[in-house]
Amino acid sequence: MLAAAPGVFYAQSLLSRLDEAARTFTGATAQIRSTHHLRVIDSDDTDIGIITVKRIAPGKMHYLVEFTAPDPKRVALRDQTVELYYPKRNEIEVWNIAKYRDLAQALLLLGFGMSGRELAANYEIREAAVEKVGSQPAAHLELTPKSPRVREQVNRIDLWVSEETGCALQQKFSLPDGEYRLNTFTDLQVNPKLPLSIMDLPKGAKRMKMN
Repeated sequence: MLAAAPGVFYAQSLLSRLDEAARTFTGATAQIRSTHHLRVIDSDDTDIGIITVKRIAPGKMHYLVEFTAPDPKRVALRDQTVELYYPKRNEIEVWNIAKYRDLAQALLLLGFGMSGRELAANYEIREAAVEKVGSQPAAHLELTPKSPRVREQVNRIDLWVSEETGCALQQKFSLPDGEYRLNTFTDLQVNPKLPLSIMDLPKGAKRMKMN
């Protein structure tokens, strides 16, 4: 349910626009600033880098974040694996996430090629309003996951969607213990020409299966 009738009409319009944007979405790149707030010690840890999302096939996305500071690393999500590359060690940790694939896709790719239909199917939309992220107008949605399994990990998501592109400008994932992660995206480019190889991790790195 939505808080008020104007919010209902705005949300319905937004979901229709997201459906249209999803049909033509092939990928995106952006600068990312990711802040993890630790409630117990009231401290923030912030990583900065570049995010790349590429549609490989209908319903299939690959995701790569290259964090450049303070500790360089790359995080790649593809199919049923998450790979973590540590350049200082030249090692790749390979994690099988087959059991959690849908959860990872739903959270990591939220706001990047997800249709309005998918959004409404997976989340209760509590609020819809127009705000600004930096200088850009954005639709702010307060989302509650419908899946009990997802709510065990993330009980609320705030999503700011660009009015221009239909992609995320900001995401806030609130955890049940009071911690949260805030991702802010700048220099967003939608549907750039991305070679498939852009998602590859170094072939010469040592690969280690972690589970």
